Amino acid sequence: MKKTVIIALFFFVFSGLMVRGEEIPNLTDPYILLSTDTARLQHVEYVCKQLQFPDVKTFQVGEGNLIVIGPFLHGAMAYENLRVIEKHIPLAKQIRLSKKEGRIDFVHPSAKINSNFIVDSRLGKTPTSTYLSNEYSDYYERINALKSRPDYLQQIQSLKKGLSVSDPKMGIISKFEGDYLYRTEFNKLISGKASSFKEAKALYRKLARNEIQSPREMRGHAAIRLIFIEQAENRTEVWCPNPDSSNKDAYFKVYQTCRDAYHYLDDERFKPEAAVHKIAKMLELAYRFNIGNCDDVRKAIESVKADLPSSETIRLINQSIMSDREFIVHKYRYNMSTIDLMYAETYYYEQNFQEAYRCYKKVAESYPDIPRTHLSALRWQGTLAMSFGNDDEAIHCFETVVNDKSPENNENTFGKRNPRSNSGFWLGRLYIKKGKKQEAKKLFQWILNTYPDSREREHVIKCMENLKD
Repeated sequence: MKKTVIIALFFFVFSGLMVRGEEIPNLTDPYILLSTDTARLQHVEYVCKQLQFPDVKTFQVGEGNLIVIGPFLHGAMAYENLRVIEKHIPLAKQIRLSKKEGRIDFVHPSAKINSNFIVDSRLGKTPTSTYLSNEYSDYYERINALKSRPDYLQQIQSLKKGLSVSDPKMGIISKFEGDYLYRTEFNKLISGKASSFKEAKALYRKLARNEIQSPREMRGHAAIRLIFIEQAENRTEVWCPNPDSSNKDAYFKVYQTCRDAYHYLDDERFKPEAAVHKIAKMLELAYRFNIGNCDDVRKAIESVKADLPSSETIRLINQSIMSDREFIVHKYRYNMSTIDLMYAETYYYEQNFQEAYRCYKKVAESYPDIPRTHLSALRWQGTLAMSFGNDDEAIHCFETVVNDKSPENNENTFGKRNPRSNSGFWLGRLYIKKGKKQEAKKLFQWILNTYPDSREREHVIKCMENLKD
């Protein structure tokens, strides 16, 4: 074995490997592998400990040692950790991205599986899997198939009999039970009927805190659902019936739930979403109720971004594995872009318009593939450019938004404000300023026809009337 450190990551599957007489379960998540000689083993182990990696296992391979770090449920987090450890072990070699069976892998060209590993005595017993292994995936699909039955709730509740809270199957069942209760009460809430999320909340709380053992993605799902329940009960969101933006205690309570969910989560797929909710509530508390300030929000954002995978990492994966684009965008870039947009908002609320303009422009340039963020940032960039007297830049921004062909849905708007109708209104005003009245009329009529309930409707009608004079 070469006396250099080689880092590789791939789908690592041991078959027949024994640990103190016990067979290690198949390991199907991504792992980081460090191959090193005995002389450097202690240094590598120290680095891993200082970086607070997941479980570190050591195997003896011939005269050398192989350190296995993991599992990482998704390749993005493993990639991030690889970048970190390379700073401490300069001889670490680069890896390449690969795609296999619907998952992201990192494979070093020289990595080989040796079935004759001698297990180091320090390894001990392999901990219980927390990922959704093939066994649990099959069980998940079995329960999911019961949804069409009229007695669905009774069926899944009956499956819990005889299971302990330490059995991941109990966690999977509890997830489905919680979802059923959540949807039932949420539909009541939206339709104006009395609702109670008490039972669903109790199940999700146990899952999120791992009081009921479950695959890790179940815990992440539960933590996010706890946030939505808290928002619904306190009516802090625009999608809630009769939202109340004046209740300081309600907003603070939701913030606490978002904060706790963020800290409970160990799943990088859900943690960015929890971070978005946490930062959003901090920003609203600072802006609406003077609890904290915008500088506190920016520091929180900087802390969160240091804790989460970087946008550069996600962009690299996104370019290399396009079939996973939707998953990566919605679980990473979508949420990270929202965090960056809120960072720009802090300067706007402080009336530091030059810095807000700079940040909005950077966000618009950084996320052309995320329509909601891209269009909202362009709208604000155009609005601020217009206030600075840069009409040509503002027109370019507004025209880009108006002519955008991405799908229109609730995910592409902030606070139910459609960036297209708003940009169209200001673009029409700029057309009038430049003497292009016919273009302005067509644009205003388009807004009235396409967005009859927009917030700009009354202003558009007034402008249309003025153009008749």
